[in-house]
Amino acid sequence: MAKDERAAQALADELPPAVLDALGRGDEEAFRAAVAALPPEEARRVHAILARLQEQATTEQLIEALPDDFRAAMANDDHAEAQRLFDEMPAREQDRVNQIMHLLRQSHSEAAGPPSMTEVLANFEPLLQAAADVALGDHGSRAEVEQVLDEIESRGWEIAAPIRRIWDGERDATALTAGLDDQDALLVMSVLGKLD
Repeated sequence: MAKDERAAQALADELPPAVLDALGRGDEEAFRAAVAALPPEEARRVHAILARLQEQATTEQLIEALPDDFRAAMANDDHAEAQRLFDEMPAREQDRVNQIMHLLRQSHSEAAGPPSMTEVLANFEPLLQAAADVALGDHGSRAEVEQVLDEIESRGWEIAAPIRRIWDGERDATALTAGLDDQDALLVMSVLGKLD
C-alpha cells in the first residue's frame, strides 16, 4: 500500500462505523442520518476528515467521482450539455460536483507550479486584514481568524505563531519572520505593514 493510500486509510479509520458503513454502501440518505445523529463537534470532525480525504484524491479519482453523463459531456468539451445536466441535478449533487470541480481546478493550478508572491498575497488578503484588525483591537473576529489559522497551518503554512505573537504586541519583523520561508515571511510582513 502506497504512503498516500495508508494516510487515506488512517483518516477513513477515524470515521464512526455508521458513517463509514453508509459511505461504503453509497447510501447518501443513511450517511446524512448517521452524521445528523452525531453531536455537533463530532459531526464537524467527520466533515473535516471527509474534506481531507477528498483533498488527497488523485485527479483520476476525482474525475471518476463525477456523474457519468456530466463527465462524458466535459470530456467531449460540450459545455452546454454539461451545464444543462448540472442545472437538472438536485442541489446536493450540484454542491458535490462543484466541490469536485474546484478540487480539479486546484490540482491543475498546483501542477502549473507554485503561485507568485502577488497571487499569495491576493489569496490571503482577507485573512491578513482580519489578523491586523485583531491586533488593532477588534477582538470580535479573533475566534474565526484563529480557526482559519489552524486550518492553513495544517496545510503547511507557518504564519499562525507569528500572527499570535503580533497579537501579543510583538513588532520586531526580524524576530517574527526568523525561520520562515519567503512566502510565510511575506504574509507576516504584510500583517505588520497593515498596523502602521
